[in-house]
Amino acid sequence: MYLKPARCIVVLSLYFFFGPSVWSADVLQPEDLRKRLGIVEDKLPSDKALARISVAILDNGFQGYDAGKGLLPESTELIRGPGNDFAPTAHGLKMAQIIWAVTGKKSAGPKFYLVNTNGFTNFKAAVDFVIEKKVDIVLYSQVWEFGGNYDGKGFINAEVSRAIDADILWVNAAGDFGGNVYNGSVLTDLSSSDKTTLKPRGRTSLKFVNKFDENNVTLTLSWSDFKDSKDHSTVKDLDLLVFDSEKKQVGASQLRQIGEAPPNEESDLSSHAREQVVLKNLERGVYYVRIVAKSQNFKSKDKYRLAIYGNKPGSITFSDHSDGQEIFPPADHPEVLTVGDGDETTSKGPTADGRKKPDVIIQDSKVSFSNGSGATGSSTVAALMAAKVVFLKIKDPDLTQAKLLQQERGTTFASIQTGGIGGTGTPQPGELVQLISADPLLIPPDLIGLIPLGSQPFFHPNGHLVIVVPGDPFAMPWVRRLGVQRLNEDDFLAYSTWTKTWSAVPAKFRHVIRPPLVEFTPAGEPIASQN
Repeated sequence: MYLKPARCIVVLSLYFFFGPSVWSADVLQPEDLRKRLGIVEDKLPSDKALARISVAILDNGFQGYDAGKGLLPESTELIRGPGNDFAPTAHGLKMAQIIWAVTGKKSAGPKFYLVNTNGFTNFKAAVDFVIEKKVDIVLYSQVWEFGGNYDGKGFINAEVSRAIDADILWVNAAGDFGGNVYNGSVLTDLSSSDKTTLKPRGRTSLKFVNKFDENNVTLTLSWSDFKDSKDHSTVKDLDLLVFDSEKKQVGASQLRQIGEAPPNEESDLSSHAREQVVLKNLERGVYYVRIVAKSQNFKSKDKYRLAIYGNKPGSITFSDHSDGQEIFPPADHPEVLTVGDGDETTSKGPTADGRKKPDVIIQDSKVSFSNGSGATGSSTVAALMAAKVVFLKIKDPDLTQAKLLQQERGTTFASIQTGGIGGTGTPQPGELVQLISADPLLIPPDLIGLIPLGSQPFFHPNGHLVIVVPGDPFAMPWVRRLGVQRLNEDDFLAYSTWTKTWSAVPAKFRHVIRPPLVEFTPAGEPIASQN
């Protein structure tokens, strides 16, 4: 028997609370959001093109959605799912509204499906649904606190793989666990004396600070014994204990993992390699976490992970956290497009098997709404990226997840401030940083109206701005008039505002451009040919 999600499967939503209970706010300044993504204002998709695109927002709740309020296109459908009811949050609605605003807020579309994923039963059914409906794009602005071995596998990612195999484009938030995760090896951290208490960093406990009173703090311990099937029952057992500064126990999770599924909800058995403590209305102060090995069957390959999450943003300081390896399923899936923001709270990679995540960074995640509220974090930037994927899918109907990853992976969208370049600062040698917006003063007048939809401004390693044009720009009439010639079949076109020249650059340098470029004067005469 499989435990109900409320007891065993918990999806952690990476967002702050969107009140009030009935939501009717609009996204403000969508034109600025489009600039962040390099989308040209006068090149918005036609009604016909938008109507062909379907987007599924997989989320715990869409509180405040009303088909008659004009919050989303009239074609929007709300899918409840066979399991838990919607959670009381407007998070999913806000994600859909961001996409709709960026794509032009047209009644024609895109076609939105608001799909309930509150619990694994609903999550699995949601994957079945998007496959059946042949949805183009999935946005999942959430992560699971467990369910995988930190390497892109496990039963959560197995469901996502089904969607990707069905040619669905999947965009995922990276998560907001930055600085709040500890990764350890069970055998390495076991005390040599009693062989039960783990000693991470050589101590019997890990310390964290709760900075605010009346905070709800969730601690989740998981270890690397998950399979691609949710029905796998682990025989490896760890317990999780939490103490205050006076060494008084304030919380504990001591489920037994003995390789058997629990017979009912009241059972102290658990199938999963996971323990969780929820401390409600926690007083501010210093707290200590102790991890105990209840079974003696761990092997050298067995890893464990402790994640701490406070309901109040910025409320937790976890001084004993690890550096990196904070990506949870399905953000750690090797084929999803994982998106994070520039804030220190964004979960950082690499994954346990050494892959770099997130795939895309959008430095500025701030989105404002007409009721005075705002949204930030990896959820929001994932929604922004999903909106860009709508544009990419319209431009290339045959766009696949592999092509999407190849095109966007390794990109950082950074802000440009008036009068200079801001955001990420000076890039390291060989680093190519994509910009989310460009001040008009920094875009040459002769480029206005010439840059096609989807063009990408980059911050070149030698300090100047490069604008990369997608597709086959060499076939465009205005490029032929410039006289720029392709020297290799896979050359792409770039414009340097530093040298005021167009360049044909080999595709292998798309993400790592190093001087000298193959430069051409505006008149079309090549001044260098060093491909």
